[in-house]
Amino acid sequence: MDKARRSGILFLLPAALLLGTFAIYPVIQALWMSLTDAGLLTPGFNWVGFENFKTLLSDPDFYTSLKATGLFVGGSVLLQYLMGMEGAFVLPTGRLRSVGLFRSV
Repeated sequence: MDKARRSGILFLLPAALLLGTFAIYPVIQALWMSLTDAGLLTPGFNWVGFENFKTLLSDPDFYTSLKATGLFVGGSVLLQYLMGMEGAFVLPTGRLRSVGLFRSV
């Protein structure tokens, strides 16, 4: 392995460790826990497979929550998009007194 390749790997190693520690490991842990009846405060666990998902999908409150979450996210994204577009159209016209402040931010 040449010196440039070894240096590149050494520079990427801290980022890869952080990514693995704070992004990849929690996802794998959550997937594993979703297939057991493990609790956060109780020791031990039993393997239940997809039983948790069957219970979730058979609960009518889940679909109510899913609908409310979808409406909230959709409304929030739409509102932010419209406000951003309005700002993008108003700033170049110079009709605002604080155009310099917004352009600097």
